[in-house]
Formats: sequence, C-alpha cells, structure tokens
Amino acid sequence: MSDSPDKRRWFLKVSDETVYGSVTTRTLIFWAEQGGIHPGYAVSLDREHWVEAGRVPELAMQWCVVAPDGQIYGPLNRVAAERFLAEKRFPEGSSLRARDSLGEEDFRLPEFPADWVYPSDAAVIGHDAFLAGWQELRVRNVELEAAKAALEAQVAELGATAARLDEAFSVERNRAAELQHAFQEQLERATLLDREHEERRRALQREHPAPKAVPTDMTALYTVLAQENRLLEEFAEQELKLIEDLRKLALARRQQYADRVQAIRRITGESPDEMTRRALRESRPAAASASRMDYQQLAREAQERETELLRRIQALETREVHLRRQLDQAQAHAGSTTELQERLQEMEQRLEQELVGRQHDRRDADHIQTRLLSRIEDLERRNAPGSRL
Repeated sequence: MSDSPDKRRWFLKVSDETVYGSVTTRTLIFWAEQGGIHPGYAVSLDREHWVEAGRVPELAMQWCVVAPDGQIYGPLNRVAAERFLAEKRFPEGSSLRARDSLGEEDFRLPEFPADWVYPSDAAVIGHDAFLAGWQELRVRNVELEAAKAALEAQVAELGATAARLDEAFSVERNRAAELQHAFQEQLERATLLDREHEERRRALQREHPAPKAVPTDMTALYTVLAQENRLLEEFAEQELKLIEDLRKLALARRQQYADRVQAIRRITGESPDEMTRRALRESRPAAASASRMDYQQLAREAQERETELLRRIQALETREVHLRRQLDQAQAHAGSTTELQERLQEMEQRLEQELVGRQHDRRDADHIQTRLLSRIEDLERRNAPGSRL
C-alpha cells in the first residue's frame, strides 16, 4: 500500500441526475457514513465514466438492514446502518446483516430527510477534527476519572492516617502528662533528698570537723593525683627502658660468648671431641686437658652470666607488671575523682538553679503581697467614715 496522500477528487450523481462535487475521498466516505449515498447512486473521477457507488471499496457499502417482514434496506455503510437502527428508522426488530449473506432481493432505503445537504470538504475536515478532539477529551476524561479515583483513595488513606496520628498524638499527650507528673514527683523527692543530704552533711561537719592538714579543695586533690600519676608513668617508662637495655646487654653478652666459643673451636678444632681426639693423636694429654678445662670454665661462666641475666630480666618484668598495676589503680582513682567532681558540680548547678527559682518565687510572692496590701488600703480608705464612693 502506498503511503502517499490520496489526492483523488470524486463526483456523486444522485437519482435526479444532480451531480455533487468534486470532493476528496474522505468527504465521499463521510457522505456514505452519514447515509447520503443511496443504492443506485454513481460516482466518478472525471464526470465521464460513472461507477455504481456500492462497488467502490472505499465506501464499504456492504451492509443491509433486514426487517421482521423480510424487507431489505440497503446496501449501506455500516456506520450509517447502525446510526439508522439507533434512530429507529427501521421497523422494530430489524437486524444488521452483511450483503454477501443475502440474495438478489430488491433493496431500498428508508426515507431520508429532504433538506439533507451534502457537506463540503471543509465541513468534513472540521467534523473529523471535532471527532478527534471529542475522542481525545473522552480519553482525557477517563484519565481524569482515574486520577480522581486515585486522589479520592489517597484522601481516604490520608484521612485514616490523620485519624491514626490524632489517636497516637492523644495517647502521647496523655503519656507526656503522666511523665510530667512523675517528673514533678521525682523533682520534689529529689529536693527533699537534697535537703536531707545537706542537713546530714552539716551535721557531720559539726560532729567531725575536717582537720586543717587535710585539703578540702577537690581541685588540689585532683592535681596531686595527676602529679602522682605522671610520676608513676615516668617511673614505668624508666623501668621499661632499663629492661630494654638489659635485654640488649644480654644479647650482646650472648653474642660475645658465641664468638669466643667459635674462636676456641677454630683454635682447637671443630668440636671438643675432635679436639680430644687430635690431642690424643699428637700425644699431648697435658695441653689437651688444659684446653678442655679452659673451655669448660668459659662455658660455665657464660652459662652463669646468662642465668643471671635471665633472672634480672624476670625480676624487671615482674616489677613492670607491678608498676603497670599501680598505674592502672592511679588512673582508676583519678577517674573516680573526676566523676566525683562532676557529680559535685552537677549538684551545685542544680542547687543554684533551685535557688534562682526560689528567688523568682520570692519576688512573685512579694509582688502579690504588695498588691494585696495596696488593695486592702484602698478598701479601707473607701470604707472610712466620710469617704466618698
């Protein structure tokens, strides 16, 4: 099928030999869809060669309406036949059937309005544009209805959510009121406990006054503990450095011992057994015995030095563990001192806040008392004899 536009122009000849046109193919199809082309009408492209309109495939005039009495109306375009049935232009009970399923009976059309005018190309174009716009509006209306339904569902869901939120807010508000009441009770209880603690502290101070030699300033105590902590850390670092130096010295002594053993072996042989065998072979028992004794003496001295170094290393490691424990204890003590100082500062802040609140309450009470006294004096002046109201 070619995609080029249909540029054909048609003429329509009706039963009284009147010719309409020329019009486009779309306009001619529109006339057929509106029922304006009857059986027996002819169409032409040049007003010379005429063809029966029912035989033009573009007009699709292949449908008929069969009345209950057997009368056949048509052939018609299916759109026109369905519209005529809807407008009840045929007897009641009529049905739509294809022309190919019918015989060669006579066909006729219902009466068509006498004032029916064949619309022009421009009118058909306008009608098609109107139908396209109407279809687009119908689609848009369907989309809007769907969107409306979705929005209504969202509104209902939001309403349910708002109801749940209102209920949750009411529950939380009641819970907040309960918590506020409980907090007020705890605050009153804490105030009573602070008063009791202050009274007990004062009583203990009266019964057991602190000696002058004992510092009462926690900052000074914390400073002393911090200095002791630093001294312990420095001592521990010195001990660790000493341990490391002793380890290096032990390794150096061990290396010297190994070097001396190797030197003796190079002089006397690869091993003591070989040295003994060589001495026996050379018949020098005295020299071999002396060398063996020197070697054994050096080995004993090296073993004793190594044992002594290991013992000193173990002692230093034990000392390191002890110092680390003391350092941990000092740090824990410093931490507890810091915590105690923070608690004291927090208690002082709470007492200061309570004092400020009481001062505000005192000022409010003084203000109320002043107003009451002024009011009483005013009433007394009014009630005095001879006073004017």
